[in-house]
Amino acid sequence: MIVCNRKNKTIYVFDVVLKLDWTAKATSSDGTEVSGKGLIIVDNIANDEDKWKITFRLESETSENRFFKGEVKDKATPIIDNIVNTVLEAMQAKIQEEGSKISPTATKTEPVAPVPKSESISTPSASGNISFSTRSFVQKIYFEAPIEHIYQTLTDSNGISAFTLAPATMDNKPGGLFSILDGAISGTQVEIIPLKKIVQTWRFQTWPEKHYSTVTWNFTEERGGTLVILTQTDIPSSDLERTRNGWERFFWQALRNTFGWSFKYQ
Repeated sequence: MIVCNRKNKTIYVFDVVLKLDWTAKATSSDGTEVSGKGLIIVDNIANDEDKWKITFRLESETSENRFFKGEVKDKATPIIDNIVNTVLEAMQAKIQEEGSKISPTATKTEPVAPVPKSESISTPSASGNISFSTRSFVQKIYFEAPIEHIYQTLTDSNGISAFTLAPATMDNKPGGLFSILDGAISGTQVEIIPLKKIVQTWRFQTWPEKHYSTVTWNFTEERGGTLVILTQTDIPSSDLERTRNGWERFFWQALRNTFGWSFKYQ
């Protein structure tokens, strides 16, 4: 789940998809029994302007059972809306009760990539130098999608906003600035080779002041799809898990959920 503050409004975005099975039976005027079954999918769950998306599906649809989908939609929509609203309101009340500061975070119990190195660095602050260790990782992700589509989406402000569900800006030239997740992530473009390589300085706004990691993207066309090799160095060790898991949840899974591009790690 992402919790962020946008335009003085607390936004809750759930990285989850609900799938509900349904069955129905009815008897026609001539005594014939009609049956149907299907699926309800609820995704893009958030208390933002678009709220959430509810999709109703009917298996083996015929002219006789087609009316079931409309009936289920009429009956189920207000129930689902009520349940999701209740969860969002409870979440808001809980955060207000605890007095938490809202910032985009990501958690996951399973590691997604090995950690090849650990270093110690110093970074300046108002009160002097702060020394902390840093870590690095590499992720290799194969997408079943053309390289042009993957590259274009990851370098387009509107594309990034679409799958992260938050404002983004991207100036695609060396020295150009970028911002993702409404400013939670920011940095500078260092090197850009279209469809092949991007190098960026990259930081969370919660990191020590003026400290940046280096993110390197390498794109390769492979077996009709795209291999993305992401390398990130100089991550504060205390933020390694949030950073590493954030790529999976807010980029790779979000790309799949938004555009239907399957992926796997290599």
